[in-house]
Amino acid sequence: MKKLIYALLITGTVLGSTEKAYSVDVRKLLSWCGSGYDSVKHAYNHGYCAGMMRGVFDTLAVTAQVCEIPTTGAVRQAFINWAKANSSEGKLDGAFGVLVAIVETWPCE
Repeated sequence: MKKLIYALLITGTVLGSTEKAYSVDVRKLLSWCGSGYDSVKHAYNHGYCAGMMRGVFDTLAVTAQVCEIPTTGAVRQAFINWAKANSSEGKLDGAFGVLVAIVETWPCE
């Protein structure tokens, strides 16, 4: 089942659009998710991170791809852990990195 989900997601990512939309790669999203609140820029980055985590999780929840409902902070930490453990994947789209982190951390069995 896990392989099927990955295959469908990769296919959708590759074939879903003919134009390059603005996206943030895993490295950039990791730096934003790890930032604090010591400036307006860091607050913006943290907000972007939280929105990305919640948006990807909610999309998976609507399509019944997750069985647990973690907090946004838990999803953020799962992504940070995944991104650090998979630093060679830094050029992947950030949303895809979040998706993989969620599916690996909270798999439906």
